[in-house]
Amino acid sequence: MDEAKPFKIPKREVWEAFKRVKANQGTAGVDGQSIAEFEADLRNNLYKLWNRLSSGSYFPPPVLRVDIPKADGGTRLPQLLYLIGEAAFVFIAYYAKTDIPYR
Repeated sequence: MDEAKPFKIPKREVWEAFKRVKANQGTAGVDGQSIAEFEADLRNNLYKLWNRLSSGSYFPPPVLRVDIPKADGGTRLPQLLYLIGEAAFVFIAYYAKTDIPYR
């Protein structure tokens, strides 16, 4: 990992976050980007997301407030990149706030 990055985020965690989002079998959100379209340039898309997360320049894209109902009673977030970034961020924040060492 690049030591110039202020946050030590393993690239593998961004990959794992993408896999969790994909396993959820979501559809395209208001941004219109499907998982298949994201996967068409997967390596580059995940790298850009990792780079933004680890440099501290990641900000979730603005989203139109759209409540998409889910079977479990919750709602779905509307943008694929947001979902992957959020999944990675939650994981990273958890380890940053605990004394549990990362694998």
